[in-house]
Amino acid sequence: MDNNNTVDARLFYTKTGDLKYISHLDMNRCMQRVLRRSRLPIWHTEGFNPHVYITFALPLSLGIESLYETMDFRLVDGADFETAEKLLTPALPAGIKLIRVAAPVMKVSEIALADFSVKASSAAYASDSDKLLTLWNDYVEQDSIIIPKKTKSGIKDIDVKPHLMQQNDPTAQDGTLSLTLRLSAGSTVNINPMLVFNDFCEKSGISFDSINYTKLAVYNKNGILFK
Repeated sequence: MDNNNTVDARLFYTKTGDLKYISHLDMNRCMQRVLRRSRLPIWHTEGFNPHVYITFALPLSLGIESLYETMDFRLVDGADFETAEKLLTPALPAGIKLIRVAAPVMKVSEIALADFSVKASSAAYASDSDKLLTLWNDYVEQDSIIIPKKTKSGIKDIDVKPHLMQQNDPTAQDGTLSLTLRLSAGSTVNINPMLVFNDFCEKSGISFDSINYTKLAVYNKNGILFK
């Protein structure tokens, strides 16, 4: 296939509900099937085993929903973004909703930050929500927050405090603690909200009945929305 006849495209979408439990590998397979079902003219890799070319900017960890996911692919044969949106929408499974298809503006390597919401509920604190708020504030206001983190070279203790910012004042009501966190993200430093909140639970001695994580948006180092 002629590489000169390709158009780079970026799919923006949400991933919610039960789909938060499928792995990144399964998500990759799912989106390849979506592209095939859409019958869009898509560029395939060349060689003995040609396959649909797709890349994901910041893959989600298992158990996290997202309101801002992106996937890059290439259109051929003069296909445009409007046509892509029309054909992709009915091909998407329940749990994935198309936001838009557009030309990539930023490089994936520019991703540096991501916002997450965390909502954790405990029936044991239904009548003492202020205690939850106090415990969280005490945790996040430490001078350093050292957490063991798995890296390519093994388990290392890292200080996540420089990579953690609160975007809004945390709230607690009826035993539910609600947070909005901005964490370092991308290829250089990537902090999982589960890593932070699990550490908080362990050090504070709290066991929640349910914890919901949602990625809200992704930014470059200047806080500009990834496009």
